[in-house]
Amino acid sequence: MKKPSRNWKSVWMAALDRARRSALEPLNVLYPIHATACLCYLGGFFRFQFFETNGNFTLLSASLLLIVAVCGVLVPILTGSVFTLLYADRRLNKLIEEQNNHLAHQNYV
Repeated sequence: MKKPSRNWKSVWMAALDRARRSALEPLNVLYPIHATACLCYLGGFFRFQFFETNGNFTLLSASLLLIVAVCGVLVPILTGSVFTLLYADRRLNKLIEEQNNHLAHQNYV
């Protein structure tokens, strides 16, 4: 079997770089959204569980309860998305690093 040409390797590196820029980098916004949803959910949980409520159900507490409930639904969904994004990012980094090491080794030899 023939070894890949220099042109093929450069096209492969360009494709990996483009995959990173077009697929993974736009989704990096999920990390702060996930962190915000987790903090909001935990803050609301502690507020409603441990802090004293005086029995009056106001519009503010109703809106806070609604926000905490929405964050509670978003946390498991975003957790799966963030783990998938992290796995894809690490896999793509590994492929890029392998290709760079192979190119460096080939240029050295």
